Amino acid sequence: MKIRFTLAALALVPAFCMAASARAAAPAAPRPRLIYAGDAYFPPFEYKDANGEAQGFNVQLVTLAAKESGYDIEFRLGSWPAAVKSLDDGKADLAAVAYSGERAERYDLLSPIWNMHMSLLFPPGRDAYPNNLEELSGERVALLERGLIHETLLKLPQEKQPKYRLCADQFEAVQKLIAGEATMVAGNGLALRHIAAQFGLRDLVEVDVASTSYYLVALKGRSADLSRFVEAIERIRASPRMSSLVESTLTVAPPPVPFTKQVEKYAYAVVALMLVAAGAFVWSAMLQREVRARTLELERGLAERQRLTAERDRFFEVSQTLHVVLDAQGAIRWVSPAAKRILGREPEEFVGTRVWEHLDMDQEAAHREVLPRLKTGASDIEVRLKHRDGSTRWTLWNAAPDPLGELVFAAGLDISERRKAEHQIEHLAYHDALTGLPNRHLFVDRLDNALTRAQRTEETLAVLFVDIDHFKSINDSLGHTAGDVLLRTIALRLRSSLRTEDTVARLGGDEFTVLVSGLKDPNDLLRLAQKIHSTIKVPVDVASRELTVSASIGVGLYPQDGETAEQLLRNADLAMYRAKELGRDRTQFYTAAMSARLLEHMNLEARLRRALSAGELFLAYQPIVRLQTSAIEAREALLRWRDPDRGTIQPSEFIGIAEATNLISDIGHRVIALACAAAIARPEAERVSINLSGRQFHDPGLLDIVDRSLRESGLAPSRLEFEITETVAMQDLERADLILEALHKRGIRLLMDDFGTGHSSLSNLRRLPLHAVKIDRSFVADLPGETRARGIVTAIIAMAHHLGLEVIAEGVETEEQLAFLKAEGCDSAQGFLLGRPE
Repeated sequence: MKIRFTLAALALVPAFCMAASARAAAPAAPRPRLIYAGDAYFPPFEYKDANGEAQGFNVQLVTLAAKESGYDIEFRLGSWPAAVKSLDDGKADLAAVAYSGERAERYDLLSPIWNMHMSLLFPPGRDAYPNNLEELSGERVALLERGLIHETLLKLPQEKQPKYRLCADQFEAVQKLIAGEATMVAGNGLALRHIAAQFGLRDLVEVDVASTSYYLVALKGRSADLSRFVEAIERIRASPRMSSLVESTLTVAPPPVPFTKQVEKYAYAVVALMLVAAGAFVWSAMLQREVRARTLELERGLAERQRLTAERDRFFEVSQTLHVVLDAQGAIRWVSPAAKRILGREPEEFVGTRVWEHLDMDQEAAHREVLPRLKTGASDIEVRLKHRDGSTRWTLWNAAPDPLGELVFAAGLDISERRKAEHQIEHLAYHDALTGLPNRHLFVDRLDNALTRAQRTEETLAVLFVDIDHFKSINDSLGHTAGDVLLRTIALRLRSSLRTEDTVARLGGDEFTVLVSGLKDPNDLLRLAQKIHSTIKVPVDVASRELTVSASIGVGLYPQDGETAEQLLRNADLAMYRAKELGRDRTQFYTAAMSARLLEHMNLEARLRRALSAGELFLAYQPIVRLQTSAIEAREALLRWRDPDRGTIQPSEFIGIAEATNLISDIGHRVIALACAAAIARPEAERVSINLSGRQFHDPGLLDIVDRSLRESGLAPSRLEFEITETVAMQDLERADLILEALHKRGIRLLMDDFGTGHSSLSNLRRLPLHAVKIDRSFVADLPGETRARGIVTAIIAMAHHLGLEVIAEGVETEEQLAFLKAEGCDSAQGFLLGRPE
């Protein structure tokens, strides 16, 4: 059959040449011409048919776009290396290539036209198959020269590279596999399956090793000249014509591709087959003479044949394949028992019906797309069949007509689960598993496309970087399950608050990004940001609690804040961190000063890390005086940094950076150890007081650090006291209660610092195991003349004493302040009047 087809194809060569000459003689059209260089042996994307005409998905898509944008198009299909060289030499305008970083630098990427899967195909029967390209050492790999897999394998270390069998096209690669010159073939999975089917290979084992985008490209710098053509491509991709084009090219098997050169390589095999056929004819004539003599023998074999028929029927009973016999008009004559399992109907229900009655398409489409392919014996026909319950099943069919053309024999497999798995895998590759939103990969791809359009239309677009405030504390206190519930809820709210043309994605953790294009009024962006803030603040029921969270939003605008996806994301991220620094729950637009601030921040962080290891951090101690006796009852440990270049640096300059990194925990551990060691050398009546930061207070290792520092220094727990702010305690009251209770049981004193500036309530103060409160210096500074300050301080002292708590006043700097505090019954005080840090 293949020999007849090849000879017929060769016979068409003169006709093709005459047609080509006639076309060449015709007067040239006045429209500009584009030359497309491609692979003549790359079905179903691009190939030459038996008449030498260019066919396939790429050819039809480019032809439609050229016609719509006013170009004439000339297709030059040959070997793939020749096509690449033609494009690189400037002899062609267009080509279609699989995406890689090197190709993106070499060519202008005009438009993504397909998602391409790269596969390895093996003959069946092996015990194990490689799972990726790094496991091919020792294999003989037939593959396309200068193809994507070839370029990828060349980057591997020498010891991991296979033995190459480089080919000018994928037909040659499959032939090398058939001839035993290769143990496997590598390339585009869809094209390889089509080619293998034309050689009668339908049982190859396929391993999917990678996927990438398939782009229409031009030489660097040509995209601007081709903008009209690219716009036509984009319109076609966004229209129903794209689905029709895919359905008519990529989802059907292309007609056999002529490969004259390959036949020449196997000419001797063809002659041998012809000789065998001639010998078979002679042998058949000899057999006819013996027909009568062997009649009796055939009758004896009838019983054996009946036995084999019964075994065949049993085979059909258990077969997973649906077998169908139909006539040339599409009427079904016979169906195997698998119909019950696959379609929920008895085989008898199909007999006498027409094929299209069971397809998930109309009769006209079935007549046009399915029946002709079945009658011609096509392979790999994917169609959806109707199940009795109303659902559909994806099936994969191979067909073979009988020699007389009266019947068609077809066999189909139920591939519904495979199609479902492929869809899920593709979805997971581009979407976040928790929220279902696009992931970073898909977001960057959409952002790149939006930037390309924006460059062409000169429109403005924005990237919003949205980060949930204090999300880590929710995870730590309520668990990751509660955190996941919160993230899914916020994802739904973000998606519902945006326009359909906008994109929201989850980059990871509690970070979301939003792409807003087509901006005409900056106020629209401000209103959108405010809408996001309001949406996120709506209370959420999580773990039987009602949580209210906020978000910090950073905004990067194109083109002023960046011209690439990477720049816009980075600068929007910087703006988001600036919003957090300014107090969270706000929107911050990017400014150039933020990059400079980030550089300064990074330098200071690096110096702080060095200071921690070099012992440049030290403690100064400020006395806390008992007002009734004027005796020093405790000393507060205050962190200082002695920098070799800048001298002593105050905590206000570096604590914020330490809080933003993990350094605060390491610094806090060092402070506890140093303070305990220093206190042991002081009088036993004196305590040491240490401030705990929010991150350090919630550190799971805090109690272990405290225990070790007390044990190594020998300091009694009663001589140690910790100060925490109202804000830290009230962030997670239940967790704070547990931690403070554990410290209290060890005999450690607990103080609430900066009292009056946070959001404490009497009920919260009563439940926490505190020993004292410290009046914030902002209230003490206005004593004794300012009436409101006097009222607040008097109320704090009275309230604390009523709850059994001592009161310490901070920032005492004048005798008048001290006299007022004594008169109001304040227990202790500290400030420059009573002693400076030393």
